[in-house]
Amino acid sequence: MKRVIVTGASGFIGKHFINANKERYNLIPLRVRAEEEIILPEADAILHLSGLAHQKSTTERQAYFDANQKLTQNLFSAAKSIGVNHFIYISSIKVYGPYTGIPFEINSDCKPDNDPYGESKLAAEKDLLQNNSSDIKLSIVRPPLVYGPGVKANMYNLIKMCNTFFPLPLKGVHNKRTVVYISNLVDIIVRIIDSESEGIYCAGDGSDVSTEELVVMIRKYLNRSNNIFPLSGLFLSLLKKIFPDRSQKLFDDLCMNTKASFEDLGFIPAVTTEKGIEETVNWYLDQKQM
Repeated sequence: MKRVIVTGASGFIGKHFINANKERYNLIPLRVRAEEEIILPEADAILHLSGLAHQKSTTERQAYFDANQKLTQNLFSAAKSIGVNHFIYISSIKVYGPYTGIPFEINSDCKPDNDPYGESKLAAEKDLLQNNSSDIKLSIVRPPLVYGPGVKANMYNLIKMCNTFFPLPLKGVHNKRTVVYISNLVDIIVRIIDSESEGIYCAGDGSDVSTEELVVMIRKYLNRSNNIFPLSGLFLSLLKKIFPDRSQKLFDDLCMNTKASFEDLGFIPAVTTEKGIEETVNWYLDQKQM
């Protein structure tokens, strides 16, 4: 049984990974901070989930680089020093930057300009790749939006918005977004650990989805009417100017080609996006009744 250190074990991905793999690995949750010395127990692999995700706009830029780049660099050095065999880093689709019109590939240029989260994640990736050596295997996983029971932030807010009688101006929004259900992401990580695969991998559910399709699925499992209507080009342009960040999340494309990653790992997602949305909505309704 492999001994696997898990940082960020109390986070969304960490909790699901640990709950799903208690019998598969000897799991060692580890709290790490950039400003503290890192002392590691003996282990076969490290799954590095800890870091700083998107916060309020007032969050200082340096905080992202301390939590995402510096911490990762320190942890990787500590792992190499004690002979850990495999280091798995969970990065983000945000390393690519704004959507360019075609799905991102593993080797697509990464230009996360003016996004300290994406920039710090990319900086961490570069450090790992530059300091990698033959005595440790390195895997980098780039997830898109991760959803499932226990989700917070954007997906939770979208479900909350859908759980109203208000009509939503999302009809005809045929954008393409890659998303990944939490158990699919956990399965990808397990496949990487078990096969000791090295490289960069893009995660996803295997097919992209539009905002309109997401809303239709969410309201279906909320037992609510679709109640969506089209937004004129003029109002859409106005919204994008007034609320650029929110509009980007709702109306713009952001997708990756996961085919090469799946083929390399011999991976087929077990859960479709619709099934994942159903499970997520069921959890949302259950916790609302508690």
